[in-house]
Amino acid sequence: MKQITIKEIAQKTGYSVNTVSRALANRGEISKETAAKICKVAESLGYVPNLLARGLAGRRSNTIGFIMGDMLNPFHWPVVKVIQEELNDRGLNLVMANSRETPDGLRTAVNIMQSNQVDGLLMFFTDGGEESLRVLHSRNIPTVLIGTRSDAVPTSYVECNDVLGGYLAAMHLIQRGCRRIAFVGKKQHTVPSDSRLEGYCQALQKKGYEIDPDLLISAPPNLEGGYISAGNVDFLNCGIDGIVAYNDLLAIGIIRNLLERGIRIPEQVAIVGYDNITFGEYCYPPLTTVNIPKEQMGRKAVELIIELIEHKLNDEPDELHLELLNPKLIVRQTA
Repeated sequence: MKQITIKEIAQKTGYSVNTVSRALANRGEISKETAAKICKVAESLGYVPNLLARGLAGRRSNTIGFIMGDMLNPFHWPVVKVIQEELNDRGLNLVMANSRETPDGLRTAVNIMQSNQVDGLLMFFTDGGEESLRVLHSRNIPTVLIGTRSDAVPTSYVECNDVLGGYLAAMHLIQRGCRRIAFVGKKQHTVPSDSRLEGYCQALQKKGYEIDPDLLISAPPNLEGGYISAGNVDFLNCGIDGIVAYNDLLAIGIIRNLLERGIRIPEQVAIVGYDNITFGEYCYPPLTTVNIPKEQMGRKAVELIIELIEHKLNDEPDELHLELLNPKLIVRQTA
């Protein structure tokens, strides 16, 4: 199929090549009516923009990199979907890689992004990945972290207010009458885990509850981790009647274990998860959880990375872009 050129669109519409180019690039330098007419004709002719040529002219590849932590984690899916849609709407390409949530995996993923000469990079950060952030910073590659931040390497980020989220989860259990509330979370100290734990502690302290170290249970943040960790605790004899789980996968694993042991949810043990993944709504009983605004997180990440790229292209000073989104409690049947 013959590639339609801007010159042919100009001949068809009667506008100059420069005017057509501005309209198709959505540069806002001509009237909306003129731009709409030109774009309508371009669409009818089957015009496809040459992103490579445009990128070379503007010192850009028109490609954004995106590094996932775990491609099987359902929390990531809505974020990925929105990012892909937002970039497509802007005529930008997306290159994806998976860090496997290891420092070595992140290092490999960053190398892939550099070889693709991405204009900027979005990523779910991996514990221990500070070295990779330093590489990106030294090579002046605009980067936005999603869902967390790095205290070691100043990097732009969009994250959820996890202190508030942990507080909402624990306070809900307190208000429904739970007296001994456990927190089941990651073994590693990460910003989201520590923040959710901090919110949990704030809620307990506000109501005069003791922070009992025996109620702080470490577990891998997945289904198996929840199932196994729950099996190691004699909930009824310990008097535990409420659980705040680091994420929904942990919570669902805990639910299965408790039900298999004949423990009634929420009558004997109430559970609040975190993330609001789709699976939580359809497990049994449906999971009460803390919602992270995942779609908003994806859209905001795209906005931030484009701002950072524009700063770089205009030779403006580096500037951190920080965005903190608020969570919301979703009450279902486990608490």
